[in-house]
Amino acid sequence: MELPTPAPLNSKQSALLRRYWHAGRQGLSSTGGTQALELAALGLIEQARYGGSGLVMCITQAGIVALQAQVEANRARCAPHHDLGATLATWLSRNGRACWTNIELKVRNAESLQLVRPDVFSINATLDPARVDAAVHEVKVSRSDFLADIAKPSKRAGYAAISEKFYYVAPEGLLRPDEMPEDAGLLVARGDDFVVAKRPKKRRVVLAPEVMLAMALKPRHTAPDTLA
Repeated sequence: MELPTPAPLNSKQSALLRRYWHAGRQGLSSTGGTQALELAALGLIEQARYGGSGLVMCITQAGIVALQAQVEANRARCAPHHDLGATLATWLSRNGRACWTNIELKVRNAESLQLVRPDVFSINATLDPARVDAAVHEVKVSRSDFLADIAKPSKRAGYAAISEKFYYVAPEGLLRPDEMPEDAGLLVARGDDFVVAKRPKKRRVVLAPEVMLAMALKPRHTAPDTLA
């Protein structure tokens, strides 16, 4: 019998259901909490047995279907962002830059260690240290995401430690040049091409050894019709 399409789960329900999924048929001891009760009422978990520590619940087939539906919904929601980032990395590669997508880099300052993950990180494909021209490109496909991002100056400060230039990248018509932070540039997507709508402030940056190692260890993005 085909199972009905499950209703979307809230974040707490989803997190708990994933715990039941990882526990498998062994199940988890139920604490009797509201989230577990809601999952049971939805038919997403069921009683496995009654153990010494109390009632043990496990995920049902309907629960597995609900998790898979959520994975597919998340994938569909992220697809425009991912596609624009990949298109940008391909365009940059074809214009003489080496690119990495979603690379995690460590930034050290006087007080702490910060981890940053730019959507696209690129440098000139050169052996001349003076011409590296490292750049961070943050992809935005919604205004709400952009507005939330510009409210985080610490995030841009982390990017400033690893790049000479910082760009926001968006589909045409989504963002305006005058909305950019003072140091940030704007790249506008037009099909498979990109236009500089605002140039960023450039600063001199020397990449730290740990950044260079991360770049060496993670494969860079390669344009579809080129060799690595």
